[in-house]
Amino acid sequence: MPKKESKLDVNELLELANKSFPCFTGVGSSPDAKLERIASGINVFDKIVGGGLVRGRLHLFTGGFASGKTYISQKIIENAQKEGGICVYIDAEKRYDPEWFQLTGVEVDKLIISRPTYGEQALDLAIFYLKQNIDVLVIDSLAALVPMQEDADSMEQQSIGLQPRMFNKAFRKIIPANNKTVLIAINQQRQEIGTTYHRGIQKRMPGGEGQYYYASSIIDVRRGEWIKQDKFKVGHEIDCVVSKCNFHPPFGQCVIPLRYDTGQIDNVTMIINLALDHNIIKKKGPWYYLDGEEKPRQGLEEVSQYYRDNEEKFRVIRDLVFQK
Repeated sequence: MPKKESKLDVNELLELANKSFPCFTGVGSSPDAKLERIASGINVFDKIVGGGLVRGRLHLFTGGFASGKTYISQKIIENAQKEGGICVYIDAEKRYDPEWFQLTGVEVDKLIISRPTYGEQALDLAIFYLKQNIDVLVIDSLAALVPMQEDADSMEQQSIGLQPRMFNKAFRKIIPANNKTVLIAINQQRQEIGTTYHRGIQKRMPGGEGQYYYASSIIDVRRGEWIKQDKFKVGHEIDCVVSKCNFHPPFGQCVIPLRYDTGQIDNVTMIINLALDHNIIKKKGPWYYLDGEEKPRQGLEEVSQYYRDNEEKFRVIRDLVFQK
């Protein structure tokens, strides 16, 4: 009778694997296998992503222009800096404004800015920073990264497929190089005519299909209703939808009210939206029925102004929201 081969136990197999391969190998309960996160400091946003964005992963923020994609990344940078983290902003669109970043809470003296001249250089910079194990890296934006060959070609020459090929090659290098960094890639949305099987106008991100698969989370960011005060537009609501998430249940939604004058979250509007979610404030059409008030208010602007003028009643509704 042939002898049965003895099986290795878990510890022996781990020891053998660690000797043979220079990479992380451990049991599922190992501290190195646990997910570490960096929060944005925006409670409603952190809630829909399970407490913050996970380190060592690629996160895509996508949406229309002026919707609030960069703003959310700025708040994540701010929160990481409060913990002593090192953050880098790759400014491919040349949109960095130190005054605006500082207004939103970013310590600009501690933020590294890189402005690459072409796409491959930007992605090589990203890989370099990832290998240094920085805390947050923002690429703004993928759509603005022009391949070197396309940059060198004249305008009449066609450059089909250069950008998707560049991204797919970069993602294959970026994913294994990223050990502890929250990598945020901002991208735009473009409209295209649908096909027989996907009718209507379709929205896609420039740069090919690879980014949809390599990303651990995709956050759709849209510009919502205007925030008004004394009939003037002082901000807008940022509507977020988690369309993909590998570390938390997807399809969570939240509304972030941004004020332009302060660069911060409009707490009054945010509490009103949360009160609507918890049915503390009821809404029928344009009418808002406030807790403890018989007379309804028309429109979000009137409700916001009511609570700004009545601080005691705002504190009551805020406490009710936080008790939920």
